[in-house]
Amino acid sequence: MIADSETGRFITEQQVGVVTLPEDPVELARTILQLSHTDLRPMGERGQKTVEAQFDRRIALPAFVDCLKVLLS
Repeated sequence: MIADSETGRFITEQQVGVVTLPEDPVELARTILQLSHTDLRPMGERGQKTVEAQFDRRIALPAFVDCLKVLLS
């Protein structure tokens, strides 16, 4: 996953994970080691809040329906 991809930007902006270069096992291992010495609870809490605020079906489905309505009109 590249940092300037849509997914990479989302992860970085929401601070819900770490983005590493694809097919770079050394960077991935370095990142895992660094994270093993890090308190990940704040990242997990941000992830949970992000899911609840943006991806809960009570929020995501109406937004999807609205998009479909726009496309069909």
